Amino acid sequence: MDAARAADVTDPEILNAVRFYRESPRRHSGSTNRLIFTSLAGIFGFDALHLVPEMLRRPLQVILGERRGSNGQFETGWELSERCTSLDKNFFVVDGAGHYDLYRKHPHVDLAVERLAASFRAHLGS
Repeated sequence: MDAARAADVTDPEILNAVRFYRESPRRHSGSTNRLIFTSLAGIFGFDALHLVPEMLRRPLQVILGERRGSNGQFETGWELSERCTSLDKNFFVVDGAGHYDLYRKHPHVDLAVERLAASFRAHLGS
């Protein structure tokens, strides 16, 4: 977090990402959590959403936090849902949650798990 602050990072979503991926006790001890600079063009240029209409035809449950961050997670989830051709799709927004809250903060996680469990029961059986 000190390095992020020293770089004048103030965006709450970026700071939440730093907390989770760089400082979390769930972080893998062998991970440097760093990108190779030469890989950025491929990462930023990759967009699988154009494949969704052809490839995603099964039931879909999208779960997003209500608070929209600067990284576009909410918008991407919405677009995924919109492009999915399945007639059985659900879009669920967890009130008061941000993207990273859905990783580990209760009751946000509890609501997401309940929704997923119901979807799995409906489509996979008990």
